[in-house]
Amino acid sequence: LTDSATLAHLLKYDSILGNLKATISASSDTITVDDDQFKVLAQKEPPATLPIKRSFWRYGRATALASKGDIAGAEREQAEFRKAVEAVPPDAKMAINNARKVLEVAEHALAGEIGYERGNTDEAVKQLVRFVRWFKDRPKDQRRDLHRRKPTMPMPWDQRSFG
Repeated sequence: LTDSATLAHLLKYDSILGNLKATISASSDTITVDDDQFKVLAQKEPPATLPIKRSFWRYGRATALASKGDIAGAEREQAEFRKAVEAVPPDAKMAINNARKVLEVAEHALAGEIGYERGNTDEAVKQLVRFVRWFKDRPKDQRRDLHRRKPTMPMPWDQRSFG
C-alpha cells in the first residue's frame, strides 16, 4: 500500500480508534511497536483472474489513501475499485454471501471514509447506515445448528461424548 513510515503513522493516529498509546517507529521494512517488531510486506496487485482479491486490494489502497488525507488518490483508487468489482462474476460467493453484495458494503465503507476525511460527516454517516442495514439483513448461516447435534458416527480415537 505504502512505505512503512506511513503505515506506522496510520497505526499511531487511527481515525476511528484514536491514537495508539505506544512508542512506534519504522525502518525501511519494519514497524516497531514498543519492543515488538513487525515485518512490512509489500503486496502486488492481484491478477485479473482473482477479481474478488483484486477488488479488496483496491479497497485497501483507497482506504489507506483516504486515511492519509490524499482524497484525490483515494478517489482514483475508488474508481479502480469499482472497475474491479464489475469484473467479479454476479454469482460469485464469499462463504454464504454474494461477493458483489459484500463488495457493495465495502463501497459504502469506503465512501464513508472518504466523506469523513473530506469533513462531510453527513455523507460518512449516511454510508455507515447503509452498511449497518446490510449487516443486519445479511443471510445468516443456517449450518450452525448442525454443530450442536450429537455425532451420528463413532468419534475417532475412542473419544466419547459425556453430555
